[in-house]
Amino acid sequence: MTQGGVIPRLGSGATACLLDRGRHGNPGAAGALQQAKGGVAVKIVLYLFAVGSGLMNAVQSGCNSTLGKSIGQFPAAVVIGLIATGSAVAFGLVAGGLAWPAADKVAGAPWWAWVGGVLGATFIMAQLFVAGEVGSGVFIAMTVTASVTMSLVLDHYGLVGFEVHPAGWGRIAGALFMFAGLGLIARY
Repeated sequence: MTQGGVIPRLGSGATACLLDRGRHGNPGAAGALQQAKGGVAVKIVLYLFAVGSGLMNAVQSGCNSTLGKSIGQFPAAVVIGLIATGSAVAFGLVAGGLAWPAADKVAGAPWWAWVGGVLGATFIMAQLFVAGEVGSGVFIAMTVTASVTMSLVLDHYGLVGFEVHPAGWGRIAGALFMFAGLGLIARY
């Protein structure tokens, strides 16, 4: 989990705003809504937000790949980064969650928390170089299958701020079905 309330996130998929429960007595935007409304409606909205982001991710891959072919991959990466940053700033201003963090919050973040932007940039570069060559279906199937597999490892061991969720047989079987789906999508 992240610290704070409304935090802009750049990188994977459409620019999104992560609403979390926060820590240290600050419930964050989603935490406050969950406390106020019992939580079910908020979870539904957050799930729909995640699904919408996934749908946009497939479209984004095509947009970014086409932009890369039009103006070059590295210039496209810079343009995409600038647009993502501008979008996050605008969304943060509208949502009222954009503020410069206190020095103790910055110093309190673990070293690996600062790597997310580089990982997001790597994903954008993969979109630019790979998606147009292999097609949207294969590209998204590869990235989602890889994401699910890595997510199981992160959850199982409680890495990078996630709570421990053991990777039981059901979760492992789900990941194996993802690989089977990837194989079918790649073959046909």
